[in-house]
Amino acid sequence: MGDLPPNHIPTPPVLDRYVRALITSKAQELIRRRRFKRHQKPDVIQEMTAAVIQAAPKFDSSRGAAMPTFCDRVATNHARSLIRQQRTARSGAGIVIESLHDLPHEMQGRSRLGICVQDIPDQVTSRQTASAVAEAIAQLPPRLASIAEGLKQDRPAELARRLGLSRQCIRCAMDQLRTRFLAAGLQPE
Repeated sequence: MGDLPPNHIPTPPVLDRYVRALITSKAQELIRRRRFKRHQKPDVIQEMTAAVIQAAPKFDSSRGAAMPTFCDRVATNHARSLIRQQRTARSGAGIVIESLHDLPHEMQGRSRLGICVQDIPDQVTSRQTASAVAEAIAQLPPRLASIAEGLKQDRPAELARRLGLSRQCIRCAMDQLRTRFLAAGLQPE
């Protein structure tokens, strides 16, 4: 035992070489075929490994299956679960969209999403001054503020390249900016 490094974490016996290879191949298949990103591979492997370790006590050899077969079934089911979670997240299921006009009267003028919600019809209508936009940008989190500033001079694809982000990330940030600017009372032209 004295020859192990101090930060060595023992591998559970359920994770033999075959099971680790199985989990890695299933993760690679998800990354390749199911629109997961390459940088998500370690997370997918970790989640599938955790699922196998958590399910290991439920293994019953009297049911006729070998441990590797059981682990394969657990990893496959967890992969399906990850695909369902991804679809749900992309479809926006569970997200409640509220109209700013339907807010209760006591919410008017209070902070929501980090920006003060104003009476939209009479506060800022067609004239969007540079100071109103600058004020709204100043209230944004730093990452969104830098993207908003970058969008003033670059197209989204150029900004994504310059910041080292994906175009999808820039589009999501643009959606958040639209929501926050509308909440601040800024209307699109």
